[in-house]
Amino acid sequence: RVAQLVPGLPQFPQKNGTVKLPLAYLLDRGLHVSGFSIGHARLFERQPLVLVAARGASSREVFELAHAIRTKVHDAYDIDIEMEVRSIGDDK
Repeated sequence: RVAQLVPGLPQFPQKNGTVKLPLAYLLDRGLHVSGFSIGHARLFERQPLVLVAARGASSREVFELAHAIRTKVHDAYDIDIEMEVRSIGDDK
């Protein structure tokens, strides 16, 4: 289904029968969110997997940006993104 929504989407079949999809491709060419920002936090324009915290960014803004992107991907493609970064502390 996702491949029909995003033309040219590379797909990588896995031994367990699932298919791995490149998130950067979905963000950049599917959702066009490169440069999307919340407060002083944004997705890097040349690599949408990179979250940039500009001067003055709070950890809350970074967390909200990550959450917004996860929501956009889920709403558009019914895919749940696994966070690789773990947050520590109360400022979530």
